[in-house]
Amino acid sequence: MHTHRFGNGPELLIAFHGFGDRGRLFAALAPFLGNYYTIVAPDLPFHGETQWSRKTFSKEDLRQLICTILEQEGKTRFSLMGYSFGARLAMAMTPDLLASLNKLYLLAPEGFNTKGTKTATRIPMWSRRLLHKVLEKPKLFLVPLRVGRRLGMVPKLTYGFLDANLSNRERLLRTFGYWYALDAFLINPEKIRDLWLSSNLPVDVYIGNRDVIVPLKPLQQLTKGIPNVRLCVLEGEGHRVVGAALAKRLAMEKER
Repeated sequence: MHTHRFGNGPELLIAFHGFGDRGRLFAALAPFLGNYYTIVAPDLPFHGETQWSRKTFSKEDLRQLICTILEQEGKTRFSLMGYSFGARLAMAMTPDLLASLNKLYLLAPEGFNTKGTKTATRIPMWSRRLLHKVLEKPKLFLVPLRVGRRLGMVPKLTYGFLDANLSNRERLLRTFGYWYALDAFLINPEKIRDLWLSSNLPVDVYIGNRDVIVPLKPLQQLTKGIPNVRLCVLEGEGHRVVGAALAKRLAMEKER
């Protein structure tokens, strides 16, 4: 697996990007956090320069990756950051990593009533495999999909995602790789809340007030009344919150 490294701070921050992104996404944080953190951001399976030959990946794969990073950096403790789908991975991994975690950063975290996710998790694995086989010839699916979009039967967001990710073989493998992995990274809000309450793990959640993918209300309910968890709503920001504005905010919080 390929990793990106930014900054030279004394603390280690491991960062998971979102679906369709790369680890270099977190380069935007380095000018503001590089004095506090050494940021190590892997290209997750099916992304960037990482070479991934298997059909999917598991929690054990990510645990091994984190252990390798800790060994290379000479650290026993670290903070974990996840953006979008990467935040889902981070939350699902937290119980196994708790003893080594200093802090958890969740950026526009996917997994709480995210559009389309519930439907994706309800489809049984045998159906996913069958659909994968059918989509080896994607035109059989994409042509009626486009007709459905023109007739207003397919939502714009759904159409855009499927059209972009099923018409290219590399993206098709990535899409199904993550769909297969989804069951291993299911999010249970009640269990997450209980873990945060019992562990006192510092958790910072950031979401844009214009995010059309991740709804704000479930996050407000999830974080309410937990003293070690902070929910920060970024004015004027959409789903892609990783950038200079967020980096400045994180640096200000780090200085306090």
